[in-house]
Amino acid sequence: MKAFLISLVVVALCLLTVHSLKCYTCKGETSNSKCQTATAECVGADDVCQTKLTYSEAGLTGVEKTCGACAAPDKDIFISCCKTDLCNKNGATSVKISYLALVVSVGFIGTMLRAV
Repeated sequence: MKAFLISLVVVALCLLTVHSLKCYTCKGETSNSKCQTATAECVGADDVCQTKLTYSEAGLTGVEKTCGACAAPDKDIFISCCKTDLCNKNGATSVKISYLALVVSVGFIGTMLRAV
């Protein structure tokens, strides 16, 4: 009976092993393709993989990928968060598409206002 209880405790300890989230990481890069090599395991309260894209009038100026809590976007900064291993590989694709739609819309409105 004692051997059974010891083996039961060992099995229980093995079941409690937690797998931490793994994310791509980079800082200060100018393209997403340069941010697909380094990885890190998230610890503590860092529960998402985050991709932060910084834009200027000239286009994309910076890419940063980290483990962290999902932060709110700011002016000219777009943030995408996800919760599975290495899910931040492609960056913020949906944000890029939204940004492109915004630029096209503003261009169209500008063209319409010039015509008036």
